[in-house]
Amino acid sequence: MQSDPGKGSKFIFTVQMAHNAQDRQNECHGAGKSQTEKAQHANIAGIFEGRRILLVDDVEINREIVQSLLEPTQLKIDCAENGVQAIQMFKNSPNKYDMIFMDIQMPGMDGYEATRRIRAIEAEPHSASIVSSFTKYKNKSARLSERPKGVPIIAMTANTFREDVEKCLEAGMNGHVGKPIVLQEVIDKLHYYWDTQDVKAKSA
Repeated sequence: MQSDPGKGSKFIFTVQMAHNAQDRQNECHGAGKSQTEKAQHANIAGIFEGRRILLVDDVEINREIVQSLLEPTQLKIDCAENGVQAIQMFKNSPNKYDMIFMDIQMPGMDGYEATRRIRAIEAEPHSASIVSSFTKYKNKSARLSERPKGVPIIAMTANTFREDVEKCLEAGMNGHVGKPIVLQEVIDKLHYYWDTQDVKAKSA
């Protein structure tokens, strides 16, 4: 602080700001990448090549973080900024997506309602081929509420209490990942629902 009697005071300070999603991610985990992170990226390199998901989140930085985390997998990611847009994108190309990651709290239409409407689209007579195209899953012994109903829809939410999880299942979702997003949790969820036998060696 600099102060001159009769003239006023001048306050000088420095603010460090992240320039992009990767910078913000690094701020959360420490500057730069550790050897563990580098090894993790090497293990997931290209493991989901050819797959495509729909990522639904109204917060841009959240979408950027997920895209940055999954970039090494070569997974293709389409983004929707809200539930209404997600429904339209799915309706236009119902067989395009191998999985949907759905934010819960969104303005206008929350993730629960968006999921219910996507399930309604799948239930239409002309959509029978959609459900039949998602029949090969690793865990056939899962409870009925946990099994995929059409395209797997995974909730992204900071609320992970039992009642919150049950509400997701009741809306037609298949599971959830917590916020803030943890890469390994997302990878595990993708492996759970997809037939990834051919990439086990890479991810071991």
